[in-house]
Formats: sequence, C-alpha cells, structure tokens
Amino acid sequence: MAGLQHARIGASLEVASASLAGHRFEKHSHDEFVISANLCGLEDVWLDGRTFQADSGDLTLYNPGQIQGGGVRDGQPWRFASLYLPAAELASSLDLSSVEFDRPLLRSPALGRELAASIEALLASDRFARERGEERLLDFLGRLLAASGTRPVSYTHLRAHETGRNLVCRLLLEKKK
Repeated sequence: MAGLQHARIGASLEVASASLAGHRFEKHSHDEFVISANLCGLEDVWLDGRTFQADSGDLTLYNPGQIQGGGVRDGQPWRFASLYLPAAELASSLDLSSVEFDRPLLRSPALGRELAASIEALLASDRFARERGEERLLDFLGRLLAASGTRPVSYTHLRAHETGRNLVCRLLLEKKK
C-alpha cells in the first residue's frame, strides 16, 4: 500500500501510517511528542543539529519543540507508523509536571512492531479493533518508557521571559554565531 493514513484519536492523540518511496521532510518541529516506528527503509535523521540513521525496527523519539528533518534517499522504500502525543498527557500519566526522552533513537524491533500493530488497529474501520488498539497503545507506552528512559524536565535554563519554544529559537540562533 502506498500513501498515508492518518486519524485523530479522541481529543488529543494522532496516529499516522505511511508507505512512501524517496520521501523527505523539511526541518520542522511539533508541539507534542512524536514517537515513530521505522518499519522499512534507512532514514537519515537531522535532529537539533545532530544527524543519525534509523533503520528498520528502530524507534525515533522526538521531544516537543525539537527541530527535526530527514527521510530516505530517492527511490528507496520507506514505511513508518507514528504517534503524536501531547506532552501534558505523557507527563500526567507519570505523575510529573513535565518529561522528555533521554535519547532520540531506540533500537527495538519488538517495540516497533508493537507500535505499528497498535496504530494499524487504531486506523481500522471496526470499532472493536480501534478499542483494542487503544489498549495495545497504553501497554506499548508503558514498555516504551521503561526501555527508553525519560527524565523530568528542568526549566531552570530558561530565561525569565522565555517559553520552551523561545528557548529552541534562541539556542539555534546562538549555534549560528
């Protein structure tokens, strides 16, 4: 199947599944966490000035506000499944005021398959399958957080007038100097 499937789950979750060839994303950011399973293809990733590759079976874990871009080379197949999760929801599920992932890449084919299966169920037309997908997604998130490492966020590095997004912009500008 070529193309993109996308759905909003409830008021705040979003999921997507894509099968593309030679696709690239320009540098951009999200206000929420982006958790993606790379199912096929070797993705070149640019994240906040660093580069790395995500292979089949890898998970990419982007914190809100991080500048990201990348994709696969021309003509190369790429399949991925992604979850877009508001920061407040993930933090409150851990009884924290805020949280972020320690690292952007997790090599875990089993967790990647689990996320993809959850998203596939959430994109199904059958109501029972979607409900089962929600249950699977909750189980997945628990295992992901245990495997990936998260940390409470300290905003002591923010200047008095800055928000997290302003900080990202300031840090990017300072890197150019």
